[in-house]
Amino acid sequence: MFSNILVVVDSSRAAHPELGRAITLARLSQGSLHIVDVVRDLTWLGKLFQQGAADAQAKAIQQCQVTLNQLVVQCAQQQVTATAEVLVGTSSQQIFAQAHKLKADLVIRYAKGQHSHSESKLGATAQRLIRWPPCPLWLHRAQHEPIKRIVAAVDATPDDSQHAAINKQILKTASELAGYHQADLKIIYVWTMYGDHLLKHHMPMAEYQRLVDYSRKEHVDNFAKLLTDNQIAAQAGQLLEGDASMIVPRYCSENQVDLLVCGTVARQGVPGLVLGNTVERIMNLVDCSILAMPLAKA
Repeated sequence: MFSNILVVVDSSRAAHPELGRAITLARLSQGSLHIVDVVRDLTWLGKLFQQGAADAQAKAIQQCQVTLNQLVVQCAQQQVTATAEVLVGTSSQQIFAQAHKLKADLVIRYAKGQHSHSESKLGATAQRLIRWPPCPLWLHRAQHEPIKRIVAAVDATPDDSQHAAINKQILKTASELAGYHQADLKIIYVWTMYGDHLLKHHMPMAEYQRLVDYSRKEHVDNFAKLLTDNQIAAQAGQLLEGDASMIVPRYCSENQVDLLVCGTVARQGVPGLVLGNTVERIMNLVDCSILAMPLAKA
């Protein structure tokens, strides 16, 4: 599943549940971990005139490395190979660079830092990572361990190979995780008729209702085909109607979902998840852990 995992921790914390999640995945795939923490760099002014600040930063880096080395030992005790490194700079930039350098196939990080000032359910770094994920990204919430309920959100109407591939990856990964954790798995597809509000007020009601019924049947058929093509039992699927940015978080909350597996992009102007709009709103509203699958690079 995931064999080369970049784990981002906050070494100042007493516990690191995101590392526990990474160890579980590494053992599942016989993979390895690379553990990092990011220490903020000094400003150019601080570097020039504040020797005390530079000394404090050097001490922080040293202490951080000691903690990371201890985490490497913990991994070894659980038969997982790990390395550790302290990065210096802006957190999101360093994570991007390190993921590319290591050719990581997964980044795991806590969803929100303990000192975050963000009013949403994701911290600022997590939001930046979601917008431009370097690879699949797991935003971890410790309160949703162990994983008992998984939801995979798909777009059942893609007509291009890249978006179809995301659906396949979402379903495959969610199914494997559900099997490993013996968790309940639901596949949801939220649809709405594009331009619904405008059409409803500019068409005769009978004609509008026929259009809605036709559109609904098309989505039902597409969703059924997607499940069949991916060997997913029909009863595992649930078609929902409405605004995905409201429906998905509500569904996850009402069903006590522990992990939402979804894509980070979809086609503009059609049902599904759209980067910077619907996707971002969903991820800032859900309370569970998130596994986000990016669009594969051509």
